[in-house]
Amino acid sequence: MKNFFALSICLLWSSTTLAQSVGVQAVPAQTSIETVKKESPYAVSYWGMLTGPSIGNPSFYQSDSISGNVDHTSPDALSNQVKLEYKLNPNISVGLVVNWLMQTDADTPALMRESGLRFADKSIAKFGAFNWSGDFRFLLPTSTRAHNGGVTQLLQTSQVIAGDVGKWTLGVAQFHTLRLFNQTGGGKKLDLYVSPFANYNVNDVTSATFAIESYPQYFTGVSSEQGWNPAPYDVSIGAAFNITKDINVNPVLITYPDHFNINTTALAAYFTAKLL
Repeated sequence: MKNFFALSICLLWSSTTLAQSVGVQAVPAQTSIETVKKESPYAVSYWGMLTGPSIGNPSFYQSDSISGNVDHTSPDALSNQVKLEYKLNPNISVGLVVNWLMQTDADTPALMRESGLRFADKSIAKFGAFNWSGDFRFLLPTSTRAHNGGVTQLLQTSQVIAGDVGKWTLGVAQFHTLRLFNQTGGGKKLDLYVSPFANYNVNDVTSATFAIESYPQYFTGVSSEQGWNPAPYDVSIGAAFNITKDINVNPVLITYPDHFNINTTALAAYFTAKLL
């Protein structure tokens, strides 16, 4: 299973409120100065996605999403991302995003992934109970994969519109990546990701999660590869747990309705943590 853009994107947009700065308050017959601790403008957060084997073929390798056969070119993997941010105001921040991969491959247990600059807005607009957040990223080809493939730069944007309706959190997430190639790679490649999702909040600790993911690609380059490459959509069902107020774990099952069987249904998990 190659679920490259999986969605726990909605978990990356939890918002925080800056504390008030020092204030002066007048009281009868005296003046007192009340000092309120100011929240740091710096923030560090972690996001991880574990892509594991299928239920029918437990191993150190993922299974093909169509045939269900074990794919020995796709080891089980943990994608990691750390964001370092400086808050310009309670909603807008700038900073760095660093990506790397850990996998069950003895020859290459760890690999760098594309990393770079990030600009984010936690509240672009509001529509009643729904909030629109998003970011823009300029990434460099810091991975061997990108370098060997002739990638010169990557432009990414992600957007989430989500809101609470009763005990439900409903929304849609979008994640798009444009890869620019040199003459060796040829052309441009656009990866699109769209995922409507619904979470049922059982209590403050536990939520049931459901998402549908689609990630087609468009390539302009080698004539045999030009045009759209529609990938099969998948369905993700799981449960999310707030281990602490800053740590969330979300194990899921991912399956492909067009090729549904026990060998194409895979284990996965998402992790988010606020480190600073």
